[in-house]
Amino acid sequence: MRTHAIARFVRVPPRKARLVLDAIRGKPVGEALATLEYTPRAAARLIEKVLRSAIANAEHNHEVRNLDDLRVVEAVADGGPSMKRVSPRAMGRAFFIKHRTSHLRVAVSDERPARPRRRRRPRRRRAPRAAPRPPPRRRPLGPRRRRPNPPGRRRPNRPGRSRPRRRNRAMGQKTHPIGFRLGSTRTWASRWFATKDYARLLHEDVKIRRYIKDSLYHAGISRIDIERSANRARITIHTARPGIIIGRKGAEVEKLKNELQARTGKEIYLNIEEVMHPELDAQLVAENVALQLQKRVAFRRAMKKAVTSALRLGADGIRIACAGRLGGAEIARREWYRDGRVPLHTIRADIDYGLATSHTTYGTIGVKVWIFKGEVLRGPEPAEV
Repeated sequence: MRTHAIARFVRVPPRKARLVLDAIRGKPVGEALATLEYTPRAAARLIEKVLRSAIANAEHNHEVRNLDDLRVVEAVADGGPSMKRVSPRAMGRAFFIKHRTSHLRVAVSDERPARPRRRRRPRRRRAPRAAPRPPPRRRPLGPRRRRPNPPGRRRPNRPGRSRPRRRNRAMGQKTHPIGFRLGSTRTWASRWFATKDYARLLHEDVKIRRYIKDSLYHAGISRIDIERSANRARITIHTARPGIIIGRKGAEVEKLKNELQARTGKEIYLNIEEVMHPELDAQLVAENVALQLQKRVAFRRAMKKAVTSALRLGADGIRIACAGRLGGAEIARREWYRDGRVPLHTIRADIDYGLATSHTTYGTIGVKVWIFKGEVLRGPEPAEV
C-alpha cells in the first residue's frame, strides 16, 4: 500500500533539499533513516521527520504490519514562496535577499517494484554493398611547403594538434595529524577486531562517543577509548574533571553505566582517567577557546592566552587557528598564532590535535589546535641471539 506525508513551507531551499532526497530515494526505510542520521545537513533533520510521519501513516492508517518491507518510492521537493529581505550596503544602496521555502513530499510503499520488460531491439537491415573506394592519392616525396597566411588573417588551429595551456594549480597537502601517525607514535581510539558486524560495531562506537560527549560536555572530556571482547566493552574516559562524572559515592558513573548498557545491550566497564594538565591537551584547549568565543571574548585575547598557558607548562610549540566571521565581520576569514616549533611532517613528533566548533550569533567559528610535546625516540632494539 502506498502512503505519503507532506511538509509545507519548510525553511530549506529546494536545491539543498533535493541533494538529501536523492540519497534516500528507492532505499528501504531502515537504510534511509540511517543515511539521514549521519548526513551532516540541516535538511536531513527535516526530511527525517517527514519520512517518520509517512511510516507512521502506513502503520496506523493502512495497518502495515511489517515495516521492514517499506521502501521510499517518492521523494520530491517543490519550491514554495520566497521571503524577501533587504540587506543595507554602502553608499545608500540595498541588496535583496531571498529566503526560499520548500514543500517536501515523501511516499513509502510495501509493494515490490515491477521489473521493466526488456524490449527487443529491431534487427537492422544490411545495407547494399557499396562500390570499392578508389585508392588514396599519394603525396609527392620531399618537404611540404606551407602557404603563407594572407595579411590580417590567422591560420586556424587544426583538430588534434592544438597544444593545451599549462595552468599552475595549487593543491592542498594537508592530512590529519593523528591519522598520519597511527601505528608509529599513536594508537587507535577503538581497539577491537570484527569480521561480520564491523559496520554495526563502528556505528555503535560513534553513538557511544556522541552520547557521552553531549551529556558530559561540561566535564572537559578529552578523548574516549573503547576496547571490546566478546559481549563486553571497556570504555576509558579521559577527563579534566573526574569528580563530575563519578558523582557523590559513584552515583553518576553508575547511572552512566546503566544507560550505556541499556543502549548497547552489552556488559559495560567504565574507567575514568584524569587529565593532569588540561592546558597541554589540544582538544580541551580548542573547546576552551570555542567557549570563550561564545561568551563574546575577543578571539585574539583567547588565542594568545591559550598559547601562553601551553608554553608555560612545558609544551615545545603550539599553533591555534580560528576561521569564520571573527568579531562579527561580514566577510569570513582565518587567523592563526604559532609559538615554538610545530613540525607537521615529522612522524616521530608527538603532535596532539584538537578541533572544536563555536556556535555564535553570527554563525559558526571553527577552532583547531596543534600542540607539539617533543619527539618520541625509541631505544635501540635488542640484538637477536
